Amino acid sequence: MLAVFLAANGLALGSLYALVAVGFSLIFGITKVFHVAHGAVYLLVAYTYIQLSSVSIPLAIIASLVVAAALGWLMNLAIYRPVQRARESFFTVFVASFGLTVLLSNLAALAFGSDVKTPDGGLSAPVALGAIQMPAAELIGIGAAIVLFVGLRMVLQHTAMGVGLRAVADDPALVMSVGLSSRRYTTVAFVLGSVLVVPAAVLMPYVQGVTPSVALNITTLALVATIVGGVGNLLGAAVAAFIFGIVQSMSTLFLDAAWQEAVAYAVLLLILMFRPGGLMTHKTA
Repeated sequence: MLAVFLAANGLALGSLYALVAVGFSLIFGITKVFHVAHGAVYLLVAYTYIQLSSVSIPLAIIASLVVAAALGWLMNLAIYRPVQRARESFFTVFVASFGLTVLLSNLAALAFGSDVKTPDGGLSAPVALGAIQMPAAELIGIGAAIVLFVGLRMVLQHTAMGVGLRAVADDPALVMSVGLSSRRYTTVAFVLGSVLVVPAAVLMPYVQGVTPSVALNITTLALVATIVGGVGNLLGAAVAAFIFGIVQSMSTLFLDAAWQEAVAYAVLLLILMFRPGGLMTHKTA
């Protein structure tokens, strides 16, 4: 029974990790920017929700969506676009994004403190599923992941905006040659990818809490899942994130909980050793 519980818990965590990883992979696949500050977006959204959840949960969710979209738009406008306009190297963009993550993490520590924060409310309370009990936040996370993944696929496959995003991912120059603005689609990618972190930033603090250091942890997970899944492949990033969550949870059957992340990253490293190009190499962004 413990193994079943841990597997279900890993599936729930994997759902939330997948949303973060897919958002990161979407941004990179379309813009070719390794958006390391994706973890900082998660962090600031989490703190926004925690601060407002005691007033009104609907208000906190709406504010979280607005903050995520605004941060994605602003980071692209103020950080990435000027660096790219100056035709600086990929590494320069990476360092700028990493520096922004460190800066925002330290500002969050000054504003909210370094101790673990959790939201008010009953979503951390266990819900019985037969003989298994899981936090309500994890169950909601599974449902949110399903809805958002289906919605994202519909947008990318069956809307004019989705066609434009996929076209920019494949050939930005061609998009510009037919009179469309690749800059517009880049902005949409940053906003959409940032909004995808909201369910994870809202729900995971109920289970794990949040501290300023979580920004780099989330960034690392998103980076690794994107590479292991196959750079630019949204489905691959999601699958890698699910593997991470399930292995992380199931490892406690055999090892102390302190080894959870180490074991999960070791499994992803083994996957890369046998599939250096990632689980799925076909670009689907």
